[in-house]
Amino acid sequence: MFFFLNDGINFNKSGIEHAQIKRLRLFNEYGQPAKIVTRQLAMNLHEITADAGIADKDFVNLFDFFQGTTMYKPQRFTMADLDLPSDYTYEAEGDEKIHVKDHGQQIMIVAKRSKDDDRLNWVQYFGSNGRLVRMVWYDTRGFAALEQFFSFGTKLVSEQLLAPNGKVVYQRYRLPKRDGAADTSLQRIIDFHGRDYEFAGFNDLTTFFLDQLNYATGEANAIIVDRTFELAWAVQHMDTPIFKVMHLHNNHVNDSRDSQHSDLNFNYQYMITNRRRWDGIIALTPWQYDDFTKRFGKNHPKVYDIPGAVTDDAILKKTHVKWATRKPHSVIMVARLSPEKQQDDLIHAWKTVHQQVPDATLDFWGYSNGDTGKQLRELVTKLGLNDTITFNDYSNNISKVYEAAQLLILPSRAEGLPLTLVEAQAHGLPIIATDIKYGPRDVVNDTVDGFLIKDHDISALADKIIELLTHPKEIQEFSENAYKDSWKYSGQSVWKKWLQLVKDAQKQAQVPERIEVN
Repeated sequence: MFFFLNDGINFNKSGIEHAQIKRLRLFNEYGQPAKIVTRQLAMNLHEITADAGIADKDFVNLFDFFQGTTMYKPQRFTMADLDLPSDYTYEAEGDEKIHVKDHGQQIMIVAKRSKDDDRLNWVQYFGSNGRLVRMVWYDTRGFAALEQFFSFGTKLVSEQLLAPNGKVVYQRYRLPKRDGAADTSLQRIIDFHGRDYEFAGFNDLTTFFLDQLNYATGEANAIIVDRTFELAWAVQHMDTPIFKVMHLHNNHVNDSRDSQHSDLNFNYQYMITNRRRWDGIIALTPWQYDDFTKRFGKNHPKVYDIPGAVTDDAILKKTHVKWATRKPHSVIMVARLSPEKQQDDLIHAWKTVHQQVPDATLDFWGYSNGDTGKQLRELVTKLGLNDTITFNDYSNNISKVYEAAQLLILPSRAEGLPLTLVEAQAHGLPIIATDIKYGPRDVVNDTVDGFLIKDHDISALADKIIELLTHPKEIQEFSENAYKDSWKYSGQSVWKKWLQLVKDAQKQAQVPERIEVN
């Protein structure tokens, strides 16, 4: 079994989560058992995974594991199922909250999930003095899952996780420090195989979970860590044997101009410094593989060159979009609104593009990191481009976006192997991207299906956009070439890259024995 380890998963997914999902589908297609594994608690977790097309059998969460609800069948649970006494009175607050009173004294506030969804979200319970003392959160699958307890001032002091039958399976206590420092927490797993276990922190609990998950399969397993900053320590400290692989999803150094001497990207520093404790490292591109192995060696651990992107055959075999059906002079960028993506460079270049091609439109697609979105919108207003630039939120139907546009731009200053480039190319989109480490030159065939430009060259960016938008024959030829070149990331091509790692894992992995924690 292969475990693809991540910290969590949300409706708005980054490239790493998309890469995991595509990898899971690839492994399923070729009959190699695999599961995505996460550790963060979320009451709507299985709605998120269902939305992403991840089957329950292919997914394990830390808290789900100890609740015994990995394969739990959803049921509807509403306020009516609380079976409250008939003499209670009820007062609505907006469309989602209901205040429950007993002879005029508030004892509860009940919250639905939304105006149009009457499933229970949470219930707050109040003491005789009107103070909040307890809060219960409900899993979207229809059971009370998390119980929280509060002290004076509504300060959270402890919480516990519940199985559907009400049994407590996990507890966390907040322990205040006298010197005013941040609270620490003591965490406990309750009655797991007849024993209670205590942990000083979440990483220790994560290691315990991974050991138990590893043992529970009854077979030799491998684990690929996709969020190394958050999870490398927990995996590295596992007691059960497992084939450990760390994944480089981005540039592993801070200064791409000096890959042999630059200090390490903080996301990978701990992992690379302790690389001898691992069995493998995955680089996304040949260029990164060469840079990494030149500095750190090809073995101990073994380094693999495996792209994170893979395109479904259904997309590759789909009938090509007729150019006439695409929106004329429509340009898009699909990426998080984040400083390293350099949407501001594109906005500045767009000032020139708009002057030369007045009917051209630019659409940004993606959620915002921090206040980057606000800053970019202010820049658009400052440059007087509100009528030609539109910001759109994260979309689950990005194929439709690709097929309606004529050109995709990615002016990033740092990447690994951008999924948006592979996806756009498979939908016949010409691409203009910065020639940075790593990724764009592995997708874009310069002057054939797109253009590669120097980082932060705003003038060149504007010139290339204008060139393609004003030369219909050239841009249509680029589109047809993009379709042809996209087969490089077909499932068959990418699986060939995975085969060596899979064979090494099967050869070296060991069947674990149960580890008890004292």
